[in-house]
Amino acid sequence: MGRLPSRRELWTHYIAGDGRQSRAQFSAKVASYSGDGIPLMGTILGIDPSLRGTGMVVIKREKAEDFVLKFSDVIDLHSFKGDMSACLCKIFEQLQVVIDQYRPDGVALEQAIYVQNVKIAQVMGAVKGVILMAIRLKNLEVKEYPPLRVKQAISGYGRANK
Repeated sequence: MGRLPSRRELWTHYIAGDGRQSRAQFSAKVASYSGDGIPLMGTILGIDPSLRGTGMVVIKREKAEDFVLKFSDVIDLHSFKGDMSACLCKIFEQLQVVIDQYRPDGVALEQAIYVQNVKIAQVMGAVKGVILMAIRLKNLEVKEYPPLRVKQAISGYGRANK
């Protein structure tokens, strides 16, 4: 088996416009390689942390070009009347249910972005702490990715809208 192409080589090939695959197919292919060029296989839980709207997705990959969406949801706490600690408990409980149901092989977590507001930074730190605790209690490995990299892998543009 030959060497796997780097992300840069894949993007160069795509931009050259070979026309054989859609942008979504290409983005999935680029996103499917780990940093060391090894194709990612198995079940992955992706998490976009937020106090009032934590996003979750479970994707399974068994073959090189085969991605299956198993689950997608948002822990929507916008209308929840509880305080921050109650929201953190809800996030923890919901993550435990998803992890128990789908039994992921690993977790991809969006890194915290730079925030100028100290209160928001404290809230996001608490949310991330609860998420990391839920993950580690299930003995799962977690990898963190910057938001720009996640957006580029999905849409092909790092500054795309959410």
